[in-house]
Amino acid sequence: MKELCMNIPKSISSQVKRSAYFYILALSFFIYLPLKAIRPSVINFSPKIYNGANKNWSIDADENGLIYVGNDKGLIEFDGVNWNLSKLPSKGIVRSVGVANTHAIYTGGTEEFGKWERDLSGKLRYTSLSAKINFKEIQNSDFWRTFVTKEGVYFQSFSAIFFYDYKTVRKLKSVVAPLLLLNRVRDELIYQKMKNCIYVLKGGKISKFPGSDIFVNTDVRVILPYGKNGYLFATNSKGLIVHENGQYHDLNPKLSSLLNTKEVNTGVLTRRGTYILGTLLDGLYEIDLKGNIIGHFSSENVLQNKSVLSMWQDSRNNLWLGLDKGISYVSYNENLSYFTNAIDNIGAIYAACFWNNYLLIGTNQGVFSIPRSELNGYSSPSNFQIIRGSEGQVWNLKAIDGTLYCCHNNGLFTIGEDLSVRKSPDVGTGVYNIYKERFGNSSYLVVSTYLSLKFIDQQTQKAITPKGINEPIYDVKTDHLGNLWLEHPNRGIYRCQWHPGDDSFSSIHYYGRSTSHSLPNKLQLFKVGGRINMIGDEKVFQYNDIADKVEPNKVLDKLFSGIGPIRKVFSCSGNQYLALAESSFYLFSYDGYKASILGGYAIGHNLSFVDNYETIIPLNDSINLLALDDGFILYQIPNNINSTPQAGFKVDAPVVQSFKSISREKDIEYNAIDKGNISIKNTYNTIEIDFVTKNAFADYVSSQYMLEGVDIDWSPKSYSNKVSYERLPEGKYTFKIRAVDIRGNFSDITLLRFRVRPPWYNSFWAYLLYAILITGALYVGRMIIFYRFKKQHLRKIRKLETLRLKMLADELQNQVNQKNAELVTQTSFIIQKNELIEKIKALIEDFYAKNKSALLQQLIYKINNLVSHNLDTEDDWRNFLIKFEEKHTEFFKKLKANYPTLTSTDLRLCACLKLNMETKDIASLMNLSVRAVENNRYRLRKKLDLRTEQNLNEFFISIE
Repeated sequence: MKELCMNIPKSISSQVKRSAYFYILALSFFIYLPLKAIRPSVINFSPKIYNGANKNWSIDADENGLIYVGNDKGLIEFDGVNWNLSKLPSKGIVRSVGVANTHAIYTGGTEEFGKWERDLSGKLRYTSLSAKINFKEIQNSDFWRTFVTKEGVYFQSFSAIFFYDYKTVRKLKSVVAPLLLLNRVRDELIYQKMKNCIYVLKGGKISKFPGSDIFVNTDVRVILPYGKNGYLFATNSKGLIVHENGQYHDLNPKLSSLLNTKEVNTGVLTRRGTYILGTLLDGLYEIDLKGNIIGHFSSENVLQNKSVLSMWQDSRNNLWLGLDKGISYVSYNENLSYFTNAIDNIGAIYAACFWNNYLLIGTNQGVFSIPRSELNGYSSPSNFQIIRGSEGQVWNLKAIDGTLYCCHNNGLFTIGEDLSVRKSPDVGTGVYNIYKERFGNSSYLVVSTYLSLKFIDQQTQKAITPKGINEPIYDVKTDHLGNLWLEHPNRGIYRCQWHPGDDSFSSIHYYGRSTSHSLPNKLQLFKVGGRINMIGDEKVFQYNDIADKVEPNKVLDKLFSGIGPIRKVFSCSGNQYLALAESSFYLFSYDGYKASILGGYAIGHNLSFVDNYETIIPLNDSINLLALDDGFILYQIPNNINSTPQAGFKVDAPVVQSFKSISREKDIEYNAIDKGNISIKNTYNTIEIDFVTKNAFADYVSSQYMLEGVDIDWSPKSYSNKVSYERLPEGKYTFKIRAVDIRGNFSDITLLRFRVRPPWYNSFWAYLLYAILITGALYVGRMIIFYRFKKQHLRKIRKLETLRLKMLADELQNQVNQKNAELVTQTSFIIQKNELIEKIKALIEDFYAKNKSALLQQLIYKINNLVSHNLDTEDDWRNFLIKFEEKHTEFFKKLKANYPTLTSTDLRLCACLKLNMETKDIASLMNLSVRAVENNRYRLRKKLDLRTEQNLNEFFISIE
């Protein structure tokens, strides 16, 4: 296959823009093309873009499609959007890269080899493996190859091979040194002893390659598989040598002679069945299995540099090149051939056609020609020649009845088979387009000009300008009813009718913003099955001749809704059409009733259509030219495509790389995404999610995302691989992300669940604390209420008890008073009785003394006995003591207990003294004399052992 490059600008205004260039590979396979070669697209990345140094020694990729490049400054990583540089601790060179997976990348450098692992932030962190061995074994050594196998990792320098079995590092002792470069072929590792034989490393054993003595005195840097079991050896002086069926032979002597001067340094066997060889002196060569060159590009045409140091082929058959200066991406699209920066500067393209074995290109500078044969060569075409006399703005090139018309800013020209230009006929103004139509029995050329529409009779060459529309007409279409539809360059559409011989249009109808607010100002015409359709503001309309109105084309609107805004539609052949978007185009079928997408292609972000004049030009039934600002693309419609939608590549689901939470103070925490349940602090509620999509760069894959609970619908399509949400409230969230290709196919949805923890005052433990505090408060409140209630209750009880006790006390006091009264009464009664008896006794004795007689003596004696008997009665004392003890129950017990020597008379005296009775009353009560009572009191004080100053009455009163 032939190749072409597209150079990307070498300076980009920002870090974001400088790393985001995308390209997609076509969604069709293995299709025969009349063109002999397909030119790939090549995107060149300068060191300024990827932040690295010039030299790029090695390239590899992981399972997610991330590209890793060993560079003079370190390890470069490209995720399809951003370039990232990771430096060794020593700031040294990374010469070789071997990828196990996205979390384990092995590299070799100068006196160093080791392993890179991805941390929670998604960044690569380096661990040296060479530090585990004696430094003298690697001193002054560069490790040029790193290969990862199931058994372990091989690190190769010119002097040794070290093997890491994922536990320990050891030097392979059986290696024959010095060795050149280690190559992997199928499941074998093969190398050449410098200027000597070839050796095979397999299963830990090293053996000499049979017959490899032929490589003595030459260098073999590249060894590739050939056929099922053969080998292709690229030497620096003996050409390309094939080993097959035990025999050696030169693949192609002519090619070998050429490559002996180019220094083949790297190579791959493509999935297309061709070899691509990178040289140090002349870029890249693509050859077939017979050694025929089918592609070559170098710094003379498209590459930044002609020294290819490394090469890697992705899963889409595209190539990544590590150059002596910069990185290049070569993308093969089976149906697209690119003619862009490698060709001469011919300006923006507006028209094209095949004419007499030439491709003619109409640009804003004139008409350029190139032999069609050069389109099939592997070298970049550089022989575009301007056709003299055509200088200026060219709008269209169209062959009608064997005559090639050139619609030009200066009028209408014809171009002969010898590429001569002449002005005929003269229309007096600039011409946009030209068609052949039949009106009645005559054929006319319908010419749309800067001023009006003109009809030129092909027989008489007479030009007619109908009256009624004196405005520029950009394009003209006719429908099945004979209506002429005229497209104004900037303002709407006219539908009119004209008949030969008339000097004006018989009917004119205008469709645009001024007649209907549903119609845009600028509309582009295209026909489907003879019926008129138009597109504007990314919506499609059609003319309904039955209702005589322009209405939305719901079939096409629905078709285009899944692939993005469509700018223009162009007819191909049959029911096939091409729809053009901002940076992509689509092949679709439409019969007026059903529509389906048959293929979708992107042209690349570094290419663009001519703004406001986007066009796709059919060159024949299968080849179409896409006009660009700088060059063009030839699109070959697959000959096996039909109305059945073509299956595209499966869109890989995005893979989340890191989850970052950020605080209001901009502190950052990273969370492990492999655990599934992510919980972040409430103060770190701004999140940032990084993700990658496999083949995003190759397949032009965008992404959509939404956060359940925050987003209502999916986000617009984006080519960013970073999503952020600020200040999320507490709660559980599910982040969804999906990839979408340019045809609207979606990947499976990747889910990431996480939770923003509530603030401390709104957490479970806080609620538990609140519950405890509330429970405690309720309990304390209850206790306080209960205490108060109890206190009040006790107060009430005490009050009631006080009242009861008071009543009882009053009652007892009444009883005591009553007892006292009874005791006083009883005592008074006894005293009064005794006093009365004593008085009676004294009266009787006095009477007897005055009237002594025997008779009276006997009577006096009886009376004295009776009186004496009443004075000494025990009943009175018994009643007295009963009354006394009712009031003073413990008085006698305490006295007897404390003073056992007291007699009953003493006790009676004590009772009287307790009642604080006077001595006279005591004497009367006890029927004693006052003197006797005093004596008894004296003796009682002695028995009680009272001090002289102590009052006897007070002593007894104190005894209860």
